[in-house]
Amino acid sequence: MKRLLCSVLGSLLALLAYFAGLPWAALRLDHRFGLVWRLPFWIEPVAALLILASVAQAAWFFWAYAFRDDGRPNHLTPPEQQVESGLFRRWRNPLMLAGWLCGAGLACLLRSPSLLGMVGMVAVAGTFFVRREEEPGAAARFGGAGMRAIARIPRWFVIMLVAAATAAALPTVSVDRPAPARAARPAVLVQIRCKPGTAYLWRASFEQYVKPAIDAAIARGDSITDFEIIESALPSQPFDFILLYTGKSFAEFDQPGSFHHYAELFQREGSPQALNALKEMTSYEDQVTVTPIYLADQPAGAAVNRPAILVEIRCKSGTALLWRASFDRNIRPAIDEVIARGDSFTDFEIMEPALPGQSFNFILLYGGKSFAGLDKPSPFPHYVTMFEREGTLRGLSALKEMTRDEDQASVTLVHLNGTR
Repeated sequence: MKRLLCSVLGSLLALLAYFAGLPWAALRLDHRFGLVWRLPFWIEPVAALLILASVAQAAWFFWAYAFRDDGRPNHLTPPEQQVESGLFRRWRNPLMLAGWLCGAGLACLLRSPSLLGMVGMVAVAGTFFVRREEEPGAAARFGGAGMRAIARIPRWFVIMLVAAATAAALPTVSVDRPAPARAARPAVLVQIRCKPGTAYLWRASFEQYVKPAIDAAIARGDSITDFEIIESALPSQPFDFILLYTGKSFAEFDQPGSFHHYAELFQREGSPQALNALKEMTSYEDQVTVTPIYLADQPAGAAVNRPAILVEIRCKSGTALLWRASFDRNIRPAIDEVIARGDSFTDFEIMEPALPGQSFNFILLYGGKSFAGLDKPSPFPHYVTMFEREGTLRGLSALKEMTRDEDQASVTLVHLNGTR
């Protein structure tokens, strides 16, 4: 046991550097250069078995050196007796082979092409180290027996294995194009909950009086640039309508006054008619919440009655920045890829309040073609894409990290009607 402990401690720093330092650096290189390694999901159990087999191989190596001979699995304390049993009958350095197999399996689990390249370079460097240092030392210590063993066992097997694995991996590696910078646009989000049975009356008054004034204000382009009305597709939701006004700047609130579309409404209808319209609409309203927000989106053209999924997220105190960083790093690239394919989502908007103390930290709005995708139980397409990009380990880690920061999340089916 003492020899085994000495063997483990002698190689501890190398193990930490190989199995902790290399993956850490490789994942950052992947993120820095946008490298994506797409592998079929069946590769993950194969990689896990490969790691288990390499660990068993390394354990045998430690045992063979520490108990059966008077040496350590460390080139600084080489064995005094030549080992020719077990794996040494076929491999010159079973520990180096086990290290590469374990590193390659870990690279497949993490979907990290940089890690595969790094462990390959370590294996190649180790092969040349064995050629220049260990083989001459073995020949000097063991004489003819050492030379016969060196001549019998293939020298370049590990290098050929590394080259074959790298050649097979290269076609499955792609580079993400840098996403265009998304400037946060100022917007005002108005959540409206109507009294029971009055939502359709409110909507009729809005379409008759307020919507034409909004369209006129957008056409002038002096304040409101985009408008979207979000209507709940299901009953008993916390809101009936969400009005999303996008503008150029919050500076228009520097002076007291009404929204520009209200001014347009009074100009179009006259004061008596406009006041009656607003009075009629407010009589239907049970609660109205106005929130200034920042909006970063990937807009589509205006469409009538587009189906969408609205996700409202409230984070735990002090974790909103962490949640947003995890979302932008892991989820947002998958959403962009799904939108680019055009098979489910057509556009995406993320809304973030401009002031603290609001009832939500983020609103995610996924615009799509149809709700038919919900007919069968299945994960959202961007989650499927994320797992294809990141692998099971990194995908689950990202979701765990984000849900840890969430205090409450609500999902609502809505209809969109926008003017851009």
